[in-house]
Amino acid sequence: MAAENEQISNSGTPGPAPVGTSTNLSERIGKLDAGLERANRDIEDLKKSDRSWFKKAGILIGVLGGAIAIPKIVTDTVNAIYHPPKVTIEWSRPLDLRYDQHDRVFRLEFPVVANNEGKSTDFIETLSANLNSDTGQINIPVSDGDIEVRENEKSIPQPIPIEPGKTKLLMIGLSLGPPLSEQALSFEGRRTINVTLKMRSKKEITNHYCFDFDKEQGQEVMAAQEKHVRTPSCGETL
Repeated sequence: MAAENEQISNSGTPGPAPVGTSTNLSERIGKLDAGLERANRDIEDLKKSDRSWFKKAGILIGVLGGAIAIPKIVTDTVNAIYHPPKVTIEWSRPLDLRYDQHDRVFRLEFPVVANNEGKSTDFIETLSANLNSDTGQINIPVSDGDIEVRENEKSIPQPIPIEPGKTKLLMIGLSLGPPLSEQALSFEGRRTINVTLKMRSKKEITNHYCFDFDKEQGQEVMAAQEKHVRTPSCGETL
């Protein structure tokens, strides 16, 4: 009889569940539910709070977004301080002279080549010029409105950027209207044109064009005969 009972017991019929197993499972589920409820409440509190993580994160993202745009400005500033521009001007020739009989305007033109061997951009902020005589009796300033700078046959405004590693070919024109135009052509002797470029970097670049005129040559120019001073230095002839 005992053997039969043993066979029934080993036949696979489930025995009674261990005491306390269902109770432990219920407790675990209850704790999980409570934890989820607390997490949901914390998230809602964060959303409503003025000091919520969401707002802080938004501010942080905005700051980071601004920081991405800052390096260009910082780089330009650092380059300007530690790697200043190195602008050089090649004052070219010829110096062209012509007189407009209709408007009575005396015009002088000459090319310049600007180079920048530095690492930051510089600008030609202003350009000034005057024409004077050796004797000091004649000193004719050229007004700002009578100075023209052209690039590729097109007039360009100031300031004029001179970028690193780029060559810029410019044509500078100076105009003298009446009665200064006639005054500039009426005397004999050497004329000196003083030209100054003022850069944004506070650098000033100056050059002088000199040429001689006698009365006959002055009259030729006033008769609308264009002159090309191929070597515009003092003592040279046309």
